[in-house]
Amino acid sequence: MGLCVSLMLWNCKGQPTGGNSEGEDSAQAQVENPLNLPAPQVQKFVRVVADESTEVFRYADVESPWRVTWTWFEDPESDVCDIVDSWSNEDVPDDYECEEYPAYAGDVFAVLGEEGDFYKVSVRSDRNEAEFGYVKKEDVAEVEPEKVDEDLFPEMRDMYGIHVRVIKEGKYKGLVLRVIEDDLEGNKFEVGVMTDDYLAFPEKGPLLTEESIDVDLLSDERIDEIVRNLKKQKQEYVKYDFVIPMTEGGFRTFWLKNK
Repeated sequence: MGLCVSLMLWNCKGQPTGGNSEGEDSAQAQVENPLNLPAPQVQKFVRVVADESTEVFRYADVESPWRVTWTWFEDPESDVCDIVDSWSNEDVPDDYECEEYPAYAGDVFAVLGEEGDFYKVSVRSDRNEAEFGYVKKEDVAEVEPEKVDEDLFPEMRDMYGIHVRVIKEGKYKGLVLRVIEDDLEGNKFEVGVMTDDYLAFPEKGPLLTEESIDVDLLSDERIDEIVRNLKKQKQEYVKYDFVIPMTEGGFRTFWLKNK
């Protein structure tokens, strides 16, 4: 029952807020969701409880292809590699080493639906364009997200170089500014929304930059410009971060289709 209540709250807080029956003006409505991002359309979350691992199948059938990983090393002596998720029935490109990529014990999935003895789960990521796959129900158990705790942010900065600023008041209340430091690919600057239950970032929002960005020093004018540009772009997918118990770093990311 608790999870159902949480999902109802997500829909109330996450849907775009245009007009309303309470007579609130548009500026007040904007405060609730400054980027007009939709609520995540998930039924629940499940964690892999199989002893070691389980497969993610392409269809609700154990005879169907399963998820694999293509790994290609440009230099065999280097740790730098290109990793792409795919399915076992697809051809492996030249110079790629193909290996199984199971769902390991403790991995968490967002459930999009059910089909017989399988859950339909989100598998899209920054290296996988497939929207969903299937896991056997017997290999997973439900897990309930926790509330977003800002106390995690300083720890994320110290451990992973992730700098987060949440705007607390004004027309952009709830807006999240986040920089993820990466020495190899450059710093990633993201702008999203924070609710009690999740963080949400537009798919087309991330920007790569070599310069160091101090999110605490961004001017109101620059934030206005960023928000206006994001609202103009059609977002096919939204990236949601949930606080999942026992997840490394506190957050687990799900790429969900914008319905």
